[in-house]
Amino acid sequence: MQGADHPPLSVLVRGGDEPGAVALVLRHGEGLVAHTALSALIEARLRAQGLLAQGQGDRDTARITVLVRGADETSRALRGVVLAAAQPLEPKETAALRLVAARVGVLRIGALTDPKLEALAACTGEAALPHGASLPGMEGPEGIARLEAWRSAAGPAQASLGAVGGPEEVQAARAALSALPPWKGGLLPPPLAVSPGGLLVHDDHEARRGEITLSVATWYGHPDTAPDVALRLGHPGAPLAGRLRALDDKLRVQRIAGVSRPGGSCLLVRVRGAQRERGSEQEIAQIVEVVRREIEASRASAQLPLPEDPREAASVGAWRALTRPPSPPPTSAARWQLGVGLHSPSSRQGLDAARIEAVLQELERQRGAPLESQLRVESGRGRVWMLLANRCPQEEAPGERGISGLALLAALRGRAPEGVALEPWLSPGGAGVLAWTEARVGENAAATGQRLGEAVGRAFLGEPPGSGAIQEARGALLARLSEQGSFPEQLWASLGTHPERFWVSGTLDGVARPGVEAVQQRWARIARGPLRAAVLADSPEQGAAALARVQRWLLPSVSGGSCRNAEQGPLQAGGAILNEKHQAFLAWRVDGSGVGEAMAWVSALWLGEGGGLARGLEGSPVQGSSFVVGEGGEMALVVALQGPGGELPGAIERARGVMERLAEQGEDGFWARAVERWSSQERERRLSPRGRLEDLWSGRERKGGVEPGAWRGWVRAQLTAGRAVVLRPKPE
Repeated sequence: MQGADHPPLSVLVRGGDEPGAVALVLRHGEGLVAHTALSALIEARLRAQGLLAQGQGDRDTARITVLVRGADETSRALRGVVLAAAQPLEPKETAALRLVAARVGVLRIGALTDPKLEALAACTGEAALPHGASLPGMEGPEGIARLEAWRSAAGPAQASLGAVGGPEEVQAARAALSALPPWKGGLLPPPLAVSPGGLLVHDDHEARRGEITLSVATWYGHPDTAPDVALRLGHPGAPLAGRLRALDDKLRVQRIAGVSRPGGSCLLVRVRGAQRERGSEQEIAQIVEVVRREIEASRASAQLPLPEDPREAASVGAWRALTRPPSPPPTSAARWQLGVGLHSPSSRQGLDAARIEAVLQELERQRGAPLESQLRVESGRGRVWMLLANRCPQEEAPGERGISGLALLAALRGRAPEGVALEPWLSPGGAGVLAWTEARVGENAAATGQRLGEAVGRAFLGEPPGSGAIQEARGALLARLSEQGSFPEQLWASLGTHPERFWVSGTLDGVARPGVEAVQQRWARIARGPLRAAVLADSPEQGAAALARVQRWLLPSVSGGSCRNAEQGPLQAGGAILNEKHQAFLAWRVDGSGVGEAMAWVSALWLGEGGGLARGLEGSPVQGSSFVVGEGGEMALVVALQGPGGELPGAIERARGVMERLAEQGEDGFWARAVERWSSQERERRLSPRGRLEDLWSGRERKGGVEPGAWRGWVRAQLTAGRAVVLRPKPE
């Protein structure tokens, strides 16, 4: 409802508001000080009439709300709030003038500490006085004249009303407005000045020494966009906080504010954390990029709920009536304003703002680059499978053998949503998560893929594992290692400088020793990539949807997606002496690339389970077994001997003799049995979706069939006595 001499009235009829509320919103062209003064004046006038009024001014408006009970008080409040704004100021209104002077004087307390903060404060329209600005006097004849000039410049063109309550109260508000005398005057205020964007490095005196604050302000063309995004970003289940902790566990979201502004809206996200030393420009850019990605991912159209408080609801209704255009504005791209706040000017030394912007541009350029992936369509199976893993070979420090498995198990612990299976996946050539799900009733293929991709991304890349999850995972792994038995660290160390590439399960000490921070850092190294995904899907649409949803969770990086080339050192010369008196080992590091992997497995199968090794040890109390570890170019064949300490030296020599005769004995019945067992294992692997998924991820093409001549040649080259490492028991 609006006439030429009356402001528009926005009404909300709803039950349960006892009391209801009436609101007046004024948009003046003079800004913060004028809005603060006018809101105080109108509040004082209404309180003098016995009404429960409350006034507040910001950069955009003066807002006055009044609590009302019943239709009569609603009518009186609406009439009173308009007349309080329209009536000229008289010098005898001393109580009102004192309140105006006090409210304006308080603005000095919230003055900005750095002129560069003005652009960020303008985003939310908050009541912050510009740096160095002087406050006009609001007392005496000059103050009265200034206040009256502001008041007389306001009119129905810059005002709007809101009323919240039951049907009778709303009807009373409408009747009161139509009965009001004309309210003349008023000029349209100037349009909103939007920040030009860019990067600001400023002082932040609220930050502690060594802290840094990062502010991301986003301007939108629609008045509802920023409040909608703020609700989504700040929701308890929203991933922003966790994704920031994935970059640095000390990062915290300090503030999220979405504000509707005249002609649009603005979102402000502020993050606080510890300032880094060298390389901070890249880290700052990565944090900002994560915030920007989450802002963009959270944008969606929604009907914003009105506040529960009737005063706020009436004020929002009046604000919308005043600022909302008759038709929705055209969609426009968001405009960004970035701020980096440091403790003091000295903290800024060495921080290159141009470098931050350059890294941001590079991260934005890389954002559209697809995740390295392989997709295979296997229609009619009813399940979709995904393997997402860091594709760099395993690297674990001495004393931390098994920390990768611990970090992955902790990261996934308790994070699998209903209907999705998540498992940590470890191999010498990668570490990540293997997952699968089935389509739900009525769910299309793309939705199934999206659900799986979301589960994988949120669990594996969302946030670092907490201390509780780490301790639970540690207990589970230690129990598993104790049940399975643990091989000595010397065995793996004898094969090269990176034993974790042969035995990914780790050791008891390597799982028990690392602290929470070390495990979180290991998880961060795995999750930051470079990552590769493989998907077995029911349709191309399903696989593409799963990969697209995972892509949304990838952490920004400018590393180029390369792995550090850490080659294996030489074999341990002469072997080693074990502390254990009843164990001994012979080990060969072999090249398992191409057909070599099949050759290694056939050799181990020929030796084991009643084969060549059992024949060589016949009559001895020592028991022998053989197995293969590692993959590709970094593999090892291990012969393990178990028995009385006094018998082990002789058993070692007998086992070496078996290995020397291996190539010549390779065409007996045991060899044929070994080839058949290897073929059976490969057949079972191809029948399993896990096996096909792993092969798809690794890109390995498994060769079928092992020819006797080629196998004997491989054995002569790889398993000679001179290439063996011997680990002998401690002498008794």
